[in-house]
Amino acid sequence: IDSDGMNKDLVVDEQLVSDCLTKSLENISKEERINIDKAFIGVSGTHLESKNHWTNISRPSGMTSITQDDIDEALKIASKIDLNNDRKLLHAIPRSYTLDGLHGIVNPLGMHTAELHVETHIITGSINSITNIQNCLNKSKVKVAGIVAGPLASAESVLSPTEKDEGCVVVDIGGGSTDIAVFDSGNVVHSKVLPIGGNLFTSDICIALDLEFNTSEALKIKYGNIGPLICWDQWFPEAARLTALRGAQIIFYPTAIGWHPKEKKKFGKAQLDSWITMQKSHAIANGTYVVAVNRVGTEKKGNRKIEFWGNSMIIDPSGKIIGKLGNKKEGILIREINYNKIDAAREHWPFLRDRRVDFYKGILKNPEDD
Repeated sequence: IDSDGMNKDLVVDEQLVSDCLTKSLENISKEERINIDKAFIGVSGTHLESKNHWTNISRPSGMTSITQDDIDEALKIASKIDLNNDRKLLHAIPRSYTLDGLHGIVNPLGMHTAELHVETHIITGSINSITNIQNCLNKSKVKVAGIVAGPLASAESVLSPTEKDEGCVVVDIGGGSTDIAVFDSGNVVHSKVLPIGGNLFTSDICIALDLEFNTSEALKIKYGNIGPLICWDQWFPEAARLTALRGAQIIFYPTAIGWHPKEKKKFGKAQLDSWITMQKSHAIANGTYVVAVNRVGTEKKGNRKIEFWGNSMIIDPSGKIIGKLGNKKEGILIREINYNKIDAAREHWPFLRDRRVDFYKGILKNPEDD
């Protein structure tokens, strides 16, 4: 069922949204043979804001053992933050506690302390935006059981406790926006909603090729098999190989890499050449196009400085650079891509097809885990 009446996760037509919700609930009730009379609302959109907040909890009784009532009261106090009249508190999630200067306490229950501090991850949203979606649910004759920020809802649906403990990032790309949640040591440390989604790319195709939205969407789905990776992945073969095996025709490496000024004269050219060689190797080994997008300019932090070396480029499946920018100014690079080259490269250079998986199927394993 289409999500009519929404634009970038915001309600623009309550009646259309309500009608869509009613149809969805009817379908679920029929298929699952259940009666739905209440539901949680997953709220997203750029109106969501988050911050990490420290609160000092007064303990007049001095050095005593912390009880569950103490923890509940601490979280209650931590939730009392100053908000503008148009903002609503959605979550106050405890990250860690500090007892008498000892940081990083996950569960202080039963511990003795004279001073208690709690760090919480605070998420707030626009009252108007939240009320609008609540009204839509009420029109569908369904009670609101609770409200959950979109980034947290996405994380809860896919992450295990182990993944949260080890640290990870969840990126949920929707039609009108992208939800991001960052976890470390079991707790959320950052959450954000970006105003960029799949529909934005469809709209770009509409404008560039002068096509209707539905036609552009079909083109994007059929030909837009893109695998975005992260900066660090560009130095290793495993991520590119796994992304290509999942069907990516274009591998993107958004990155921020450059020279330390003191090293540039001696190592600059060799470092840049090594980076370019690595990007070419990903294209050749996997028979895909590779797009490496790098920053330009300089960045300072204290006494440290880095000069980004730019050289954003597009590489075809044979390893040929078919377009490249410089290292001084930002720019837009447009090149025509021929997907037939992917099939030709994989047929005539059958590295991907004839890989000897029986000999290296354990390459992603850590020997120390055995």
